[in-house]
Amino acid sequence: MSTPANGASTSESQIEVTWSALSTAPSNGGSAVTSYNLQWDSGTSGVTWTDVVGLAPAYTSTSIILTTGITAGTTYRVKVRAQNVFGWGDFSSYQSIKAASTPS
Repeated sequence: MSTPANGASTSESQIEVTWSALSTAPSNGGSAVTSYNLQWDSGTSGVTWTDVVGLAPAYTSTSIILTTGITAGTTYRVKVRAQNVFGWGDFSSYQSIKAASTPS
């Protein structure tokens, strides 16, 4: 599973999270991906994980912009997993992303 990349962009109120699509047989059991499940820790240092997208309905895009609950200067962790006809794969390693903040 691809680890989420450090967002393509961040601001004081949003973070864009991107990851690579899975497309080769060894990495997806030979079956097409039917959904990605992204979780984030909402700034809890990995203590609590919350689903952002992917469980219902299915989510097949490889990026998302988080806009709710973002606090400038806070570091968030995100991780992703993929589903196909065989079920859910393991979660990726988490990636830390720090929301932008205005210099003091």
